[in-house]
Amino acid sequence: MSAPQSNRRLRNRVHSQLTALHQGGQFAVPGSVERYLSDQLIDEIAYEYRGKCPDAPAHGRAAIITAGVPGAGKSVAIDMLATDHRRIDPDGIKDLILMRLDRAGLLDIRHNHVLADGKPVHPSELALWVHDASTEAANRVRAVSLRRGENFVMEGTLSWTPLIDSYVTDLASDDYERLTIVDVEVPFTLAVEQSKHRWWAAREAGRIVDDVELGGRFIAQAALEGFYTRQRRVSKCAVNARKLRSDANRARIETDLLIVSRTSTGKEYRAWLRPDGDIDPSQGAPLGAVCIKSGAILTNPTAIGTGVGRSRVYRS
Repeated sequence: MSAPQSNRRLRNRVHSQLTALHQGGQFAVPGSVERYLSDQLIDEIAYEYRGKCPDAPAHGRAAIITAGVPGAGKSVAIDMLATDHRRIDPDGIKDLILMRLDRAGLLDIRHNHVLADGKPVHPSELALWVHDASTEAANRVRAVSLRRGENFVMEGTLSWTPLIDSYVTDLASDDYERLTIVDVEVPFTLAVEQSKHRWWAAREAGRIVDDVELGGRFIAQAALEGFYTRQRRVSKCAVNARKLRSDANRARIETDLLIVSRTSTGKEYRAWLRPDGDIDPSQGAPLGAVCIKSGAILTNPTAIGTGVGRSRVYRS
């Protein structure tokens, strides 16, 4: 993930420019974009997104829900688990919406700003404009999956606590029998670095989707701070993942929780919390899970089960 110092300086300068544009009001959502993101458009996007995977498994009634801050590495963590599931990724849905906006000329303001690397603002660097629309479209894709009893993966951060009741109610109402929660936890400093790395690599490469150069998805450091507790010790997602597990099990949905915890040096710990209360290791990584209070890595199975306890292993 490391890069030459000169490249890092340029990256950080461009990141600061984008942050200033978003926070200074130049990139407030235009009224023309708000009007374009109609209920009908969201329906069309949901239909288009489902059509990209027409052969997703049906009638499995098993779901996977992810938790963890943006850029933590959730997609990589679920690749092996989601081979027979429909993947619902709001970031992929953002791409579809941004492409439509760009083709309609509604992102032309981006050409008014050439950044320090000599390139204009890319569509994905305006992804905040379509966050609510992409979330709603993802929910509509999920609603169809629930009605059909499909195996599906709902990718997201699980940082918004009301989602827990919504997920449990929906899964129970549609007779889902299995739920796997995948929570990927990283320290705040690593989250910032990984999000910058992912954005910058895609910006430099000129990421193209369906002949549209979308670039990298930008997220400001202040936005990442909102996913963590005040002391930046642990993400709100970690607490919500455990609550979703307990609430779903109480609703008689057999629920596993896989916690992937990384330190600032890149060392990874894993722990499976099983429906019967067992704490199992995961192949290829030592047993451990982040403490939801201190942010330390817990290695004692009893402490891992409760989410709190003493440990000498720290993440940063």
